Amino acid sequence: MLPAHTCRVAEPGAKDQSAAKLFTVRRVAVGVIALYVVLFFLLNTRRIHVNFVAFSVRTHLLTALFVVAVLSFIAGFLVRGWSQTRSTRSRRHTDQAAAAVSAPGPQPVEPPERV
Repeated sequence: MLPAHTCRVAEPGAKDQSAAKLFTVRRVAVGVIALYVVLFFLLNTRRIHVNFVAFSVRTHLLTALFVVAVLSFIAGFLVRGWSQTRSTRSRRHTDQAAAAVSAPGPQPVEPPERV
């Protein structure tokens, strides 16, 4: 039985392995991104005048950036859907035309030779 004042000593490589697990590439990347987001919020707090086509407002710069990002996402989503629909329709038409050209049609039959 061990005395009460003694403790177990970890293996020599155990501390290095736990430190390696603590600082993975993914965790460092998440930390850097989180720090960037916090700095972005802190540095974009001033109020600006934003003129939309139909109206204008005075708001924080961060709010204006967020609105622009959301509108850009929606526009990209709509344009992507529109272009995929057009390309699918165009591709279907091209595939049908290519199939008609490359498909072997009825071959001419030569009459048998007379002997």
